[in-house]
Amino acid sequence: MGASVYTGAIDLWSAGCILFELLTSTTLFNGDEEGYQIFEFVNVLGHPQPKVLHYLSNVCEAYTQEIFAHTKDFQAQKLSDYLQMRRTADFTQAEIQKAADLIEKCLSWDPRDRISAEAAS
Repeated sequence: MGASVYTGAIDLWSAGCILFELLTSTTLFNGDEEGYQIFEFVNVLGHPQPKVLHYLSNVCEAYTQEIFAHTKDFQAQKLSDYLQMRRTADFTQAEIQKAADLIEKCLSWDPRDRISAEAAS
């Protein structure tokens, strides 16, 4: 999303997406262009909090901020519901919830708030 400094938090975002794909055999964010991808993020993660938008405004292009403005009223579905809809036969409800919790921690809007690799293990 325009970050100029690469940190391990970027890898944790990727790990969350990959974990979802491994569990469901589908992609979590299906956008085929950047604008639509951000729209997909909001559908799954909800709208970023104002403090995060302030941080993102320093690293995102103006059109990204415009997409956020158009999606401010969206209600995200719980990640556990996404997992449940896409694949239920192989996992218990407790396993689905545990996976959803870990994926959500990997996909925090603010990279500074993402779970560390050590804490995720």
